[in-house]
Amino acid sequence: MINGAEPTEENIEKRLYGNAAVTYMKKESGEVFAAGTCGWVHGLKGGDPFVERVTKNVMDRFTS
Repeated sequence: MINGAEPTEENIEKRLYGNAAVTYMKKESGEVFAAGTCGWVHGLKGGDPFVERVTKNVMDRFTS
């Protein structure tokens, strides 16, 4: 099973590409952002609104 879905051709196709992001914040100790994907830049280049919004949120957090 893939993420709780049966391993049908359609479900596998839906999950061939994806991403994950993790942000760790601790007051006065620095911050870490890890995008669990090699394709993050493709989301930015391709104008993916979700990737753009997450990137903006992270950059806003790091520069505030």
